[in-house]
Amino acid sequence: MVLATVCSTWVAVNAGTSRRSILVPQGCVSGTATRKGNKMAVRCGLLMLLCCAMNGTYILENPRSSMLFTYLVEFFRMLRRAGVKVFQIHFWMQAFASSTPKRTTLVSNGKRIGALFNIACSASSSGKREHEGEELVKTCRAYVDGQGRKRYQGTPALKETQTYTPFFAKSLVSLIPDMLKDPPTFDLEVDMETPLPDLLRNWSSWEDAELGSVLLYLRGSKCLKMPEEYKAVFPSFLDVGPSLQNRKLELFDLKKV
Repeated sequence: MVLATVCSTWVAVNAGTSRRSILVPQGCVSGTATRKGNKMAVRCGLLMLLCCAMNGTYILENPRSSMLFTYLVEFFRMLRRAGVKVFQIHFWMQAFASSTPKRTTLVSNGKRIGALFNIACSASSSGKREHEGEELVKTCRAYVDGQGRKRYQGTPALKETQTYTPFFAKSLVSLIPDMLKDPPTFDLEVDMETPLPDLLRNWSSWEDAELGSVLLYLRGSKCLKMPEEYKAVFPSFLDVGPSLQNRKLELFDLKKV
């Protein structure tokens, strides 16, 4: 499973707007874009946890300067405490025939991602030759505002860097056979005494994920088949979060379903 969250609010060039930093990686949550970035990050964390539980391999990609990995550091520590190894590699996307250098970071529970670094190293010289003599694409421009302060603005080419090159995509696919032969294991014993939100409270908030309605559905659904002891783990309506109280009628209005 390959995950790559939208990096616009996580990179350093956006720090003046998102207010993200090492001390406050969640940033200023009063901004809509920042809240959406946090929601996407938390949901990716839950998907990675599900992938680990199914003995699958996840790969999380973002630019090297992204604060996403700082935001998820407690999540990765939680995985390591559960016996899940976490691997990290850095490389230049230009080695995979990208039109910009783009320093990139990958985090995974599978050690096979190290092969991507080897591919990047072996392809770096050919990648440089491909763009030799060409002017690199400019992804931002510098200007001075009315108060004499230097500022930066992204160009239309910046969004294009979010698209993987065919070479990088094929390199990722080439890892699948080895990943299937040597899948990571996840032998964490399930805690049936602690409510589900409390299990992950140390690294995130369920309100950030905006999945309270899903928990309510799982708890109250008559169609879902699960052991009674599992049902007791799901939180009550008031435990999910105060922000959901105003949405109670909306959640249970069957006419809107």
